[in-house]
Amino acid sequence: MALFARRPHLGFGTQRIDTERLILRRFRMSDAQDMFETWTSDAECARFMRWQQHKSPAETRETIAWWVHSYREGGYEWAITLRDGTLIGSIGIMDISRGERSGELGYCIARPYWNRGYGTEALRAVIAYMFDRVGLNRLEAYHAVGNPASGRIMEKCGMQKEGICRDKYRTADGLADCVHYAILARDARPL
Repeated sequence: MALFARRPHLGFGTQRIDTERLILRRFRMSDAQDMFETWTSDAECARFMRWQQHKSPAETRETIAWWVHSYREGGYEWAITLRDGTLIGSIGIMDISRGERSGELGYCIARPYWNRGYGTEALRAVIAYMFDRVGLNRLEAYHAVGNPASGRIMEKCGMQKEGICRDKYRTADGLADCVHYAILARDARPL
């Protein structure tokens, strides 16, 4: 891992990241219809998320508009695409704390692309970016206890389970107990 400054460089914001099979890039308003059709309208995909299944492309456009606006403030939200440009998910950092040099990860992969390693590949790339380029010290993430597949992605990326948070966030099934994971810059193995 590269050395980083004492203070995070939050001004980097969402920059393109290329991996072996993926391109992580900024969202565009033109992504709304694909995003709606591919995952935000899918009840199974939204089941364990903090957001509710979208009922119309207009809801998805509102979400993307918020992310696009956040780019002006240095926000971190990537569209996950295959190298051919197919949009398959999203990954981002929420609640960045400058003082603690920490942030919370969140991601979603469209159901047709589950169990292919894309979530792991995207998460590894974002962890490396946030530690090496931005200079964060800690990244954390949660998954509903009913969604252990998400925890396996976190573990593959070197995140460590820290405990259970009762009624942490609301999912489609109601308030969910969540498993809390974290990774520190000093613990990150070469990604």
